[in-house]
Amino acid sequence: MSRLHKLATSGALFVFYLVLPETTSAQTLAELYDITILVLYGAVGFFGAVAFLYFFGGWAIYFARRGQEYRQEGIYHMLHAVRILSCVLVAAIILYFLE
Repeated sequence: MSRLHKLATSGALFVFYLVLPETTSAQTLAELYDITILVLYGAVGFFGAVAFLYFFGGWAIYFARRGQEYRQEGIYHMLHAVRILSCVLVAAIILYFLE
């Protein structure tokens, strides 16, 4: 097991122990690791969906409204959505290698 993998696992276990002390005391580390990965994949999926909706909201603003400042606002929202999607992609790649 790599050092990063051990660090990530121990950090996630500590967080789960603080949030759910009764559940973590009854489960093995392997089961808790699986739950942690599942929760993190759910978070990545949720933020990916939010970023897509944010992008299409900016796209709708860009095409639906006329005027330069509304187009700039639409571009602003689309750029932020691309930034969020790039962060989600990096998080998904990290999760893939942790798993």
